[in-house]
Amino acid sequence: MKAESQLRITLKLNAFFSAISGLILAVFAEFIGNLIGLDQNINLMYIGFALILFATFVFLVALSKTLNKSLVRFIILQDVLWVLASIVLLIVSPFNITFTGKILIIGIALVVADFAYFQFRFLKVINSLERNSV
Repeated sequence: MKAESQLRITLKLNAFFSAISGLILAVFAEFIGNLIGLDQNINLMYIGFALILFATFVFLVALSKTLNKSLVRFIILQDVLWVLASIVLLIVSPFNITFTGKILIIGIALVVADFAYFQFRFLKVINSLERNSV
């Protein structure tokens, strides 16, 4: 099934992007904190670790023998929540985020939004094909 393989590829790309982002945040928390204007870099390190865990989960879902659509929906929800949190962070601006920080937040949110969109789209195609084959 073409849509399922495309969904699995998208999930793997999501996992890879999340893992790399998480690793960068965990290892370079102080540098990134200074770059984007955050004083408490330890929070970035925790976000990095959380992203690594998320990436592992997404990768395992992508590799599963039978694709669990409920878990895919959960991943899509997490991606959408990340994008919404990014928007709220930029609007409310509780920290003194630098221009570079704002650009990074927007860029990452756009990538995550793309993952959410394509995962949703491929899942919708899979569901449609299953309904039509019955």
